[in-house]
Amino acid sequence: MILKQIDKIELADLERLLGVARESKTLEFKQMMPAKSEKEVIQFLAAVSAFANSAGGDLLIGIMAEDGVATAISGVPLAGFDDEKLRLEQLLADNIEPRLPLVTFHSVPCGDENHVLMVRAQRSWLSPHRVTKNDKFYGRNSAGKYPLDVGELRNAFVLREGISDRIREFRRDRLAKIASGSTPCRLSPSTSIVLHVIPIPSFGDRRLINVAEELAARPVTLPVPLGSRGAGHGVNLDGLFLYSGSSMAESHGYGLLFRDGAIEGVKQLSVLDDGRPYIAGSVFEQDVIETLKIYMKTCEQLETSYAGSWVMTA
Repeated sequence: MILKQIDKIELADLERLLGVARESKTLEFKQMMPAKSEKEVIQFLAAVSAFANSAGGDLLIGIMAEDGVATAISGVPLAGFDDEKLRLEQLLADNIEPRLPLVTFHSVPCGDENHVLMVRAQRSWLSPHRVTKNDKFYGRNSAGKYPLDVGELRNAFVLREGISDRIREFRRDRLAKIASGSTPCRLSPSTSIVLHVIPIPSFGDRRLINVAEELAARPVTLPVPLGSRGAGHGVNLDGLFLYSGSSMAESHGYGLLFRDGAIEGVKQLSVLDDGRPYIAGSVFEQDVIETLKIYMKTCEQLETSYAGSWVMTA
């Protein structure tokens, strides 16, 4: 998968693949568009569903390859991108069960009215997905796509069923650690408000992200403390965090990006003269809404999540 938002990918990005990029677990090249023959349609369906059943990936149509290595950008004639996108979306919708949560398309002009058509499938928390045209489930490894065997299918179904339990356990564990003072920075004494944005796919395959690599590869909006912009930052074994307050020794809150893509926002409540914490209703509501927008933007930029595949708890 190209480490860039799909709608930002340009011809120069594709040219950098030539002679270097090899087909892998997250990348496949095709020279021609899938036509209407059943064999070509099944190959297309298998490629996209294999990405969704594995780690996600990009299918680049209009790239010539030799021994799996990209060699030339041939492009494909594309009279109408919207029409072709609609055709491929319909193929996926009619022939893959359960339906893929989200597949995105992008067209890159490459000269002579030709285009490279990109199809990006995120790993799916609804996997395994079945190609109904031949009644097969596909996975993908470094050697390419392959039909899943019985053992792999069993593991995939068990993994899907256990996602909700793992998310609940993560939430319980984090609240216990916050209550005990095991936080990235020392919080000022008060009651904590905690917001979690949890990308479901990350809890499906327990994939970790390389925070430093992701920040170097693309612009990423860092998760701010709940209701604050943050004053400093740090890195620990859990991931990267921003904190508010004068120092890490006495902070009013923090925003933490975990290595699995989950985000935790914490804010200490203000305290009345008699020592009781309180919530300023309208201000609190606005803080949560604005912070949630930032966290969703972070998920989108890191592509740890996609529409409808995250859980927000507060």
